[in-house]
Amino acid sequence: RVSQVASAVVQREVQATVVSSLDQYFRSHAHTEVQKAAFTSVVAPAIEKSVKASGDRAVEKTVAGIKPMLQESFRAGFQGSIIPAFETACANMFSQINTTFDRGMTERLSAEERTWEERARADRGALAEVSREAA
Repeated sequence: RVSQVASAVVQREVQATVVSSLDQYFRSHAHTEVQKAAFTSVVAPAIEKSVKASGDRAVEKTVAGIKPMLQESFRAGFQGSIIPAFETACANMFSQINTTFDRGMTERLSAEERTWEERARADRGALAEVSREAA
């Protein structure tokens, strides 16, 4: 029975001492510093890594979700405005080329016609002179 009483007394004393020591430690400046150090070295990097990984995945998911819409929008914009504008510009350009070609051909044909008329006049004059000399 003495051993039971002694055991109970020792247990109470040890428990009171340990609880008191732990209570003092948790309220001390040293404990606060240990908590800060633990947070800075372990918890903060883990949170940062988790947030970065989540952020990277979120960006990847966002890009993957937006990409088809952007491609469709780009395609629709291209087909709806850029291609018709390009076709109109090309049609105008070829119309200008055709007009310039027609004008150039008309000028060239007129010049050739004048040259042939001048030659024909010269040839008729030479023929008339030869006919007079022969007569």
